[in-house]
Amino acid sequence: MVGSAEEQTLRIPVFRDRPNNEAVTEEGVTVLLPKQLQLNDFTVEQYPNGTPRHFFAEISIDGKPASLEVNHPYAASWGEDYYLTSYDMQSGQPQYCVVQIVREPLKYLMLAGIIMMLCGACLLFLAGPNVQKNGPSETSRPRETYNKYVQV
Repeated sequence: MVGSAEEQTLRIPVFRDRPNNEAVTEEGVTVLLPKQLQLNDFTVEQYPNGTPRHFFAEISIDGKPASLEVNHPYAASWGEDYYLTSYDMQSGQPQYCVVQIVREPLKYLMLAGIIMMLCGACLLFLAGPNVQKNGPSETSRPRETYNKYVQV
């Protein structure tokens, strides 16, 4: 549909012991991905009190390695990014992590539109106001005419 963002968000658990291609949409519908994801390695950095500070995952997507890090998505293609969102906090060595896949096929088109709008605003700002200094325009009335109609 024109004017709406064609975005799809999927969440998939990525296991250490087996590949997985079953993702779940925001509505709870299971979607089979054309790619298999598997967790190869997982590292958690913790604060002295034990809370997670940062975590990293090395996964394979159809056998190709990919590094995931919190707030640093892996760009799988033009409109598909993989985000590391959670992991197995129950065991000392996590056995799975949760990856969020965001599909935005129009994201670069939207970015181009925003850039063009900003460029247009900058050009308008640099051009300045278009004021004509030739005298009063036809629509402006002298002060005397205004005073005739309004009791001051």
